[in-house]
Amino acid sequence: MEQEITGSALRTSDVDIAGFQRWVDDVASCEPDVDHVRNVLLRTIIKMSGADGAALFEIDRGEIVCPIGIGKCAPLQRFRLPRADTVIGSMTTAHAPVVVDVTEAAGRDVEHCRNVGLMTMLLVPLRRGRNTTGVILAAFEDSSARVDHIDELLQSVVQVGAARLEHLVTAAEREADERLLAAVAEAGRAVLTSDDPKQTLCDRARRLTGAAYASFVEPVSKDELVVVAQSGAQLPAMRLHLDEPSLVGSAFLSGRAQIIHDYKRHPEVLARVVALISDAGLAEPGSAAYLPVRTGESTLGVICLLLDEPFVLRTMTILGLVGMLAAEAALAIDRDRLGRELERQASTDALTGVANRRTFAAHLSRELARINRSGGTVSLVLVDLDYFKDYNDEHGHLGGDMLLRTATSQWLKEMREVDLLARLGGDEFAVVLPDSTAEDAVVLCRRMLDSVPGAVTASAGIAQWDGHEDQPSLYRRCDEALYAAKNSGRGRAHIAS
Repeated sequence: MEQEITGSALRTSDVDIAGFQRWVDDVASCEPDVDHVRNVLLRTIIKMSGADGAALFEIDRGEIVCPIGIGKCAPLQRFRLPRADTVIGSMTTAHAPVVVDVTEAAGRDVEHCRNVGLMTMLLVPLRRGRNTTGVILAAFEDSSARVDHIDELLQSVVQVGAARLEHLVTAAEREADERLLAAVAEAGRAVLTSDDPKQTLCDRARRLTGAAYASFVEPVSKDELVVVAQSGAQLPAMRLHLDEPSLVGSAFLSGRAQIIHDYKRHPEVLARVVALISDAGLAEPGSAAYLPVRTGESTLGVICLLLDEPFVLRTMTILGLVGMLAAEAALAIDRDRLGRELERQASTDALTGVANRRTFAAHLSRELARINRSGGTVSLVLVDLDYFKDYNDEHGHLGGDMLLRTATSQWLKEMREVDLLARLGGDEFAVVLPDSTAEDAVVLCRRMLDSVPGAVTASAGIAQWDGHEDQPSLYRRCDEALYAAKNSGRGRAHIAS
């Protein structure tokens, strides 16, 4: 891109020193607010130079962005243009003001100025140390109206404004960082103390990143993932197979974050996921992040974030902090998993996997209390394998254990979901039957006794709660019925009197 760019020399005899000092003071002492300083700086530039409009352009990686424009440059506000397509973008190495003749130069910024009747562009670099971080544009409808002997003074005032802005921006960034770190720390505490750390992680990660939607995905088998928590929307339950290409699958299998800057163009975005997002009324994501939640070498799940806008540098910083939050969440999730496993172990029989004596007693107590409040019936069944000691002596303890596991597996198939089967010890089992009479229990017992594997038989005692007795009394009557069944020939059920 070729254009004529000329500089101007400072003639000290033409300088209004008092006026210059007032301009500097106006910029240096104005209200400490970034937008206000920008506005004062541009208005001061117009006063000094006689410009018809002024604008501030900031350099954002490969683009120039105009956060503010006044006067004839007001239409430039909010412009975002590629640096390579602009004259302003070529100012990144400039150290002094330059003048651009709009009629002879080429560039999208020049074209915009030409379209609003501006003929001359005075470009003053905003410097931070050795770097140019932005450019002040002073534009003129008539090039002869430009006060051409104060360009260097303009640069001095601009640098005062640049220093002022840098101080305010740095302070604002520091304050924002402190708020962000405090928010992450508070989110970490919330996740660690939550009864549902996966849901809390989704809620807090979405809040921190500004994501439109967040979800937590975990394995339900060695080759399948399922969504177990969501925030921002409730999409229908979905399972993802690890053998099909997907972003969440890549994050889970590799243990590395997957950051997608252009969501819709990524080859691993599943069409059915896009359809679910659309059906839920969410906007099509602009970007996405999939962060593995790991403990040690194990990946517990993936936190998925969908954002409406493309990622910017600060979003990437926040994602790093969300990664730290995910590490804390991993501790909470693992602790929750271990707690549930310990609770399961404390409530189940290790050999057969059915409820243990402790769980049986608590469950029966709750059933009696429920029926006492609301009415109904409950029956108790005690089942005992016949001659189990002889079976153990003949087949060994491993054979006896296999018999117990097989018998309980068969019995569970005969029972309702509301029924509870518990191992009380040895070969003795109990069944709690809510809303069942003794006659109902007899029907179940016949199926249970018929399903005992091999040539082994079992005996059962049945007792229906009389509405008044306590739990030990009910158990005692049922136990007496069991012994009556054994004494009368075994392989049968007997109802308590």
